[in-house]
Amino acid sequence: MLTRPPLTQSRRIGTPPLPEQIELHRDRMWRRDEDVRIERAVDAERFIEDVGFANTLTDARRAGPSLYIAVCGRRDVSLPRNGVSTGSDSDRVMAEA
Repeated sequence: MLTRPPLTQSRRIGTPPLPEQIELHRDRMWRRDEDVRIERAVDAERFIEDVGFANTLTDARRAGPSLYIAVCGRRDVSLPRNGVSTGSDSDRVMAEA
């Protein structure tokens, strides 16, 4: 009997979670990992060319590749409320701009 891979938590209520294998692939392709995060402008250009289309200032609450998440290098990133920077993620993004 085949065993299914563990599922990750879904971002939307009511939708089934995706298999971890898919999330790991997205981590690599969408640069949601510290090892492959975007650090320079040329990396950002390469990221857009690789994914074809990406949101710019969206966080983990929105599906799809995001330049903001790719610069932060994590899949659980949240944008600051009301434009107030309170953490190192948004500081890092603004420093890269």
